Amino acid sequence: MSIFTATHNNTLKHSLWLWFVVTLILTVAAFLAGGAWLFFSQGISPLSAAIFGGLLVLWALAYTLAYRRIITPLYRAYGQITACTNEMALGNLDAAGDITGQEYLTELSQNISSLSSSLNDYIYEISAVLSHLSVGDMAVKLSKSQQYSGDFMPIKNALKRIILSLNETFTEISRLVDKLTKVSKQLKNSAGSLAQGSAEQLQEITNLSELVTGISHHTADNASNAQLAAKSAMEAKERATTGNEYMNHLLVSMDEIGAASSDISTIIKLIDSIAFQTNVLALNASVEAARAGAAGKGFAVVANEVKQLALKSADAAKQTEELIYTSIQKVQEGVKTAEQTAEVFKDILSSVNITAELSGKIAGLSQAQAQDITRTTGIISGIAGVVDTNTANAQEVAAVSEELNNQAKSLKRLMKRFQLKGSRDASLDTAIQAKQALSARTLMQRLKEALSGCNVSGYDALLKNAVNSVPSIECLYLIDEEGIQVSSTVMSDAASKDVSEEFTPAMPGDCHAAKKYFTKALKLGGEVYQSEEYISGATGGLCRTFSALCTTECARLVVCIDTMCGIEVN
Repeated sequence: MSIFTATHNNTLKHSLWLWFVVTLILTVAAFLAGGAWLFFSQGISPLSAAIFGGLLVLWALAYTLAYRRIITPLYRAYGQITACTNEMALGNLDAAGDITGQEYLTELSQNISSLSSSLNDYIYEISAVLSHLSVGDMAVKLSKSQQYSGDFMPIKNALKRIILSLNETFTEISRLVDKLTKVSKQLKNSAGSLAQGSAEQLQEITNLSELVTGISHHTADNASNAQLAAKSAMEAKERATTGNEYMNHLLVSMDEIGAASSDISTIIKLIDSIAFQTNVLALNASVEAARAGAAGKGFAVVANEVKQLALKSADAAKQTEELIYTSIQKVQEGVKTAEQTAEVFKDILSSVNITAELSGKIAGLSQAQAQDITRTTGIISGIAGVVDTNTANAQEVAAVSEELNNQAKSLKRLMKRFQLKGSRDASLDTAIQAKQALSARTLMQRLKEALSGCNVSGYDALLKNAVNSVPSIECLYLIDEEGIQVSSTVMSDAASKDVSEEFTPAMPGDCHAAKKYFTKALKLGGEVYQSEEYISGATGGLCRTFSALCTTECARLVVCIDTMCGIEVN
């Protein structure tokens, strides 16, 4: 009871006492005044006065008895009603049940209990709906059995609209997430293909650039060689021209040799004629020597020698003539060959001129080709740079697409946390809840049996051995009959993985006296109380508390089991 309640009740008590005393004094004074008036003015007998005094005493006793039978219970009922309404104002709606059955103000207390029950029902359902929505369960429905009336109808309609709006919104988001996932996957594949194609294109451009660079080098070499060939052709042209001039000189010389050979032939003929004449003279001298006899014997010897000389000269002239004739034939053949060679040299000179001209043109074209290939190499280098940039961009797009795809997958996984209408089987949820309740009640019975022979020092060890026996258990803890926690809050391994950093578990010595799971367990006297679903301060998910009173040889304890909703139990 609050200080305000106690002060208010004391004020009421003093007011009622003051009203009773003042009323009693005024009534006694009125009776005494009436009795005195009757006694002195009417002259009543002492017996009548005694009777009148007795009636006055009886009236005072009756008035006092009426106060004790009516005013005091009324005051007590008022105090209880005030205390309950104050507790309700503080949020403890279960306090209204304590005023039921009062003899006075029964209808008022029943109305307050009914109000408390209605508010409890409203709050429980609203809390359950909001708890489900807070963990992403958009498939939650308002209970058909819960009737909303008066000013609570807008709340019901608002809850319905919130559920409908959230379902529509998250359904659309889910559809967009599916579409985004599909598009991001396609974009990822396309970007991957583009990146691969760009890489291959870059490789081909690189190969082409290397090939063109090689061709450029070869073309430059060819241009250089063509320049050298053109230079050599010009030199060959000059030499061919010189050779042609020499050949012309050779032809002139051969003509002169032929003419000289003809002159020599004439001279040879003259020598042959002289030899013939000499031979005739020698013959005539021999004849004359023979005629002279002995006197002409010496002359005969001379004539004979002259004859021999003439014969030798004729023979030499003949041989010389033959040689000269052969030389003339050779000279004629040489002239003919020289003429043919000159013709060939003319053809060679013409070909060399053509070759020199073509070599010059080839050299010019090769130089231009080398320049074109150099420019082509520059263009290909520019293309390679663009392709390289495109490849880098394609790889960046591929990376962004990969990240987008991963984000889409993460968003899709996040959307799976939200349960939309039609996305789950309600009967399956009911079956899971039933299994969880059965497992919790079974564990509750085991803990009660184990606590019967356990003292305070063994509470934590007992709870640690039991907390992981059921997959859906979040934590276990014990409270004494005064509402004080006597054990640690033992978390399960499954719940410990998801515990929020801001969560601080209840510790021994913490008070739970105002908690519903504690008060309900005391009232049920051993029966298991099952709370509505609510948001766990530890994991942020839906949970439910099972509590029951356990009486041992040493103490009366409330065993509390917090379970995580939605986890299947074998």
